[in-house]
Amino acid sequence: MKRWILGFLLSGSLFSLSAQGVDLTSTMKKGDVSLGSAGQIAFAPDGILLVADPMNATVVAIATGDISPAPANVSYSIEKFDEKIAAKLGTAAKDIQIVDIATNPISRQVYVSVARGRGPAAAAVLLRAKPDGSIDEVPTKGVQHSVAKIPNPAADQEGRRGNPRAESITDIAYVNGKVFVAGLSNEEFASNLRTLDFPFSDIEGGSSVEIYHGAHGAVETRSPVRTFAAYSIDGEEHLLAA
Repeated sequence: MKRWILGFLLSGSLFSLSAQGVDLTSTMKKGDVSLGSAGQIAFAPDGILLVADPMNATVVAIATGDISPAPANVSYSIEKFDEKIAAKLGTAAKDIQIVDIATNPISRQVYVSVARGRGPAAAAVLLRAKPDGSIDEVPTKGVQHSVAKIPNPAADQEGRRGNPRAESITDIAYVNGKVFVAGLSNEEFASNLRTLDFPFSDIEGGSSVEIYHGAHGAVETRSPVRTFAAYSIDGEEHLLAA
């Protein structure tokens, strides 16, 4: 059985924690968030959690209210992390999948996207871990939130390599007022990288990501970006993708 050990030092942040006076929650509505699948997660400013729901081809922004600053250095050392999560959910570690982990740069609390169960029927759960080892569930009922629907997602159908819709979103990140979304579309060149204005408004069609695979001499039109990182060199923004 795979054993998860969460142990790292949390310091600093990758983006500005304020939006220069802009209320990023002003266009959000209060209500229940329903997730059809567990996907990637990331943080926008002001404690807003971005949650990917690949099967519904949506990105949900949740105002967590988790905006109390933490001490400069917060350390986590939680052994058998998967077992602790499974115990919280009333199941066994073999019956969960840790999909993604993100740290709130304000509070330094660790958020976890978890699939409870296996296969298409797995339930999506959002959890939050604290330095003392305790784990609680992130509220999704009666919360301020907004939803962005991804256009032209991959088809929702089972195939020999599984359901392509499960890869409609493979990674997300907030960068300077934009939400970057990688994944598969139903277009001729399926691998797509999109940018969404945040707070959510118009969604651009995205740019095709063309990868040439030397092993069999073909352009990989259906190979999505699995993960990426944004950074700046001399004030110029870059995106490093795999």
